[in-house]
Amino acid sequence: MLTTAASAFLLKGRKLKNRLVFPPITTAYATNMGEVTSGLLDYYSRISQGGVGTVIAEATVVNEAGRLTPFSLGIWDEHFITGLSRLAERIMSAGTAAYLQLAHAGPRSFAAQVALSASDIPFIRSQQTRAMTVSEIHRTVEEFVNAAGRARKAGFAGVELHGAHFYLLSSFLSAITNARNDEYGGSTEGRTRIVSEIIQGIKQVAGEDFAVICRFNGQELGEGGIGIDEAKQIALRLEEAGTDCLHISAYHLPVPALDGHVAVPATPIPGKDDPPGVFVGLAAEIRSTVSVPVIAVGKINSGPLAEQILAEGKCDLVAMGRPLIADPEFSKKLLENEEASDCLFCRGCINSLRFGKMVCSVNSDLPL
Repeated sequence: MLTTAASAFLLKGRKLKNRLVFPPITTAYATNMGEVTSGLLDYYSRISQGGVGTVIAEATVVNEAGRLTPFSLGIWDEHFITGLSRLAERIMSAGTAAYLQLAHAGPRSFAAQVALSASDIPFIRSQQTRAMTVSEIHRTVEEFVNAAGRARKAGFAGVELHGAHFYLLSSFLSAITNARNDEYGGSTEGRTRIVSEIIQGIKQVAGEDFAVICRFNGQELGEGGIGIDEAKQIALRLEEAGTDCLHISAYHLPVPALDGHVAVPATPIPGKDDPPGVFVGLAAEIRSTVSVPVIAVGKINSGPLAEQILAEGKCDLVAMGRPLIADPEFSKKLLENEEASDCLFCRGCINSLRFGKMVCSVNSDLPL
């Protein structure tokens, strides 16, 4: 039995039955109008019943133009609440805490003729991109805040703001894509402002007891990218704004084949040759800086590794995504000290989204 990993944890007054988190991973199992499907419900049911303490459901877009894929989940108006309520109920029926990630793809929007971003610096070199006006920024803040209110009505315990991986909020946080010279650019404080305003707005609309998790890059590849020192400053500003938890990802694993095609030729998805726990050091640095809980992620692939990370105080919660896609029962096995996941870390699940719905090289029993 893994003592620390199996222990309960309080997040904004909500008891999590253990320290294991299933992080948001896009599946494209929704309809092309962003609605919950039976396949999506079954998928999250299996993950939840597998023993994980917390599920942060995948990127759910606050504006139809901000979809990550043609089949992104939606929350841009009230009619989505019914389907999302069923999703929250399925997750919670296993005693698992349910959270929902809110997102806008911004410069990585799949179908936008002209993508919105912090600046007119394209992330995808072939994608025309323009800087948002201040009024558009204010409207986007309102969209995130209203979406959080809908998530609360649907029964989720909180939301996660997707501020990583060079989607819209990330494009503001990073100097690579933010060249603004107004209050939403320039200094770390300016680049963090949009996320801080969203946090503050959510607290006003959804209540202080509704948790807000913020996910962002602890390190980015390339000149001007976020490094750990700036990541600590971002973390402190988000804590000051009222975030309840930080989820530390990264965007610095090089992918030479992408050079010249994107602003940052890298990936946030560790592959088979990357070391286990590759981003954990970033989470540990930030945890030493803030007083709110921190989630670590990045190829945490075995029970002993999860236990060690937690026992050493490098984070408060550990997120494992692909191991649970490969085997939804992996949480139970991990807590019984099973050595390692069946996941190949081949990135097949992520790469499959270019062609349609998510598939897995190990687990063929996924929605089609």
